[in-house]
Amino acid sequence: MTQITWVAAPRWLSSSLLALVGSQLMVACAPADGTLVVQLSTDYAATDFDDVCFTLDDDTDCTSHLAVQFGQSFGRPVRIAAAEVTGGLHTVRLALSRQGEMRQSRQVSVRVDGTTVTTVLVTRSCEGSSCSGDRPECVAGQCVPAGCSPEAPTLCAVTAGCTADSECGGSECATARCIAGLCYREANDAACGAGSYCDAFRGCALTEIGAPHVTRVVTFVDATGAGSLVAPAVALAPSSGAIVASQFTGVVDLGGQTVTAVGTTDAFVVRYRDDGAIAWLAQLSGPGDDLLTGLDADDKHVYITGTASDGASIGGVTFTAPQLGYAVALDVTTGVVSWTYRFEGDGSAIRSTGNWVYVALDGDSGVITGGARLGPQLVVAVLDEGDGTLSGATSIADVAAGRSQVHAMMSWYGAVVVAGTLDAAATTSTDLITRGMGTDGFAFGVRETREQSGITSLAGDGDDAILAASGNALNEWVFGGYAGGPVDVGGEPIAWSAADTQRAAVAWTVGGSGGPVTLRYSDAAGASFVDGVAQGGASRVYLAGASGLDDLAMPTTGTAFVSRIDADGTESRIELDGPGLDVATDLIVYGDRTIYAVGVYSDGADLGLGPVSSGAAPTAGFLVRIEQ
Repeated sequence: MTQITWVAAPRWLSSSLLALVGSQLMVACAPADGTLVVQLSTDYAATDFDDVCFTLDDDTDCTSHLAVQFGQSFGRPVRIAAAEVTGGLHTVRLALSRQGEMRQSRQVSVRVDGTTVTTVLVTRSCEGSSCSGDRPECVAGQCVPAGCSPEAPTLCAVTAGCTADSECGGSECATARCIAGLCYREANDAACGAGSYCDAFRGCALTEIGAPHVTRVVTFVDATGAGSLVAPAVALAPSSGAIVASQFTGVVDLGGQTVTAVGTTDAFVVRYRDDGAIAWLAQLSGPGDDLLTGLDADDKHVYITGTASDGASIGGVTFTAPQLGYAVALDVTTGVVSWTYRFEGDGSAIRSTGNWVYVALDGDSGVITGGARLGPQLVVAVLDEGDGTLSGATSIADVAAGRSQVHAMMSWYGAVVVAGTLDAAATTSTDLITRGMGTDGFAFGVRETREQSGITSLAGDGDDAILAASGNALNEWVFGGYAGGPVDVGGEPIAWSAADTQRAAVAWTVGGSGGPVTLRYSDAAGASFVDGVAQGGASRVYLAGASGLDDLAMPTTGTAFVSRIDADGTESRIELDGPGLDVATDLIVYGDRTIYAVGVYSDGADLGLGPVSSGAAPTAGFLVRIEQ
């Protein structure tokens, strides 16, 4: 190592020469001119913006534009512009816009010294943020100094951020990243396969989408003629396939394995592989009515809820009175029971949010949870995901029971949105919009802390109901159900042409943080309803239900439908129709490419691959796989 020793300057070294030497040293230390390369990395999908405007220093107009291609990925840095600049401090700004309307912008201060690369991080969580002072910019929901970038992490000055990727949440195709103490989702298109791209929050989506068409049909047929299925439900299985659950009577062939009801009504849960083969099957059976009304699944467990008779059992676990309601977690790979919990009160819906499992209970006679009685009201209980122990319970906004019922639950930032119908005349909550006539639809957010907040409502002069709900990590929600005439959605009126007594299908979306409301579907031509909803990429909405019903209370004929509603309102529809009552009761979507829908069909109905028999019974159940 060379050692440098400082010595005093000789007396003969003039002050002017010292000044010259000093100036040369300053020149040597000054930042050099060079090329400034500006990159963009964002967790927005390319469907959310179509233009990137690059502005340098004090320019008021865009220095350059980048036109974004549909499906283009920006999870990893993408070069936006390069400019020859002088050495020193410069300011770059990127603005993301769609159809001329700016979505979000971000400014970064960067010191140029020769060729310099800077990456501008633009994150969804900063929409609507307000930062100022010495932290004027926002990244990953936090206010940071203007110099914060992946190339200058120390300038981000995050005091209580992440320290490892494992502390951040990803998605089916997005990798969790911790960058300079900030959580970020890096989209990975390769995880979605050919012809697809990754939306870091919505999941995989097709770059080009075609007309939906049925590619596989599985039927649930009772050969004895005495059996039937009631409103089958379907849930996503990890990576592929489908999990189907229903209550049934008689003897039902599930496509390779048979279940036989022991009591009046039994229930089953079956996991199908992607090729239609059965991976495992579990049955809830007892001497009386054993009902299954709620289904959900994650990468660890399948969750079911409902009501069990005294002595009913599933997977070797036996239930005894007086508790009637139940929650059961089964291993998603094997179907073996992991844990159970019992309630007084009927379970009606269930949803896992990672650490917690929420169970909605219809408590006409009150609900006992861990020794505490709540009711008679609608109640949400919170269980630990790992072992099923009770964390707590809360009444839903003083909604009286009776005609009130929870029909659907969806995840919402570690909490849930509870949706259903309520008896408008019996509701005391001021957070829900009702007209005090018949039943109205409601959606209410409930957190693990039992904190509650109103989300949306469906309120008219007739009977209205929310039957289905779905949400994503962007706080975008879609609801479906039926309306009995002119209605308000979240206080906003929907134009209606059907008679006040007509019950017609309706579906709408609510944007991030509760607005705006956008009507996505309405059927005012005849009696109909939406019973299942799901979300895809590019703001697509998927619906399942029935139309053309001959009777509102006890229909005997109707047509099942599965629809895709694109962002511009275009509908692509498949109808599953027979001579009797055909209903699609639920659906799930894998990255826009594959749709699974379940329901009931009449004998001779065409389920997309030709007419099928319902056996000796007038109706049977179905699972159809739809490709796009």
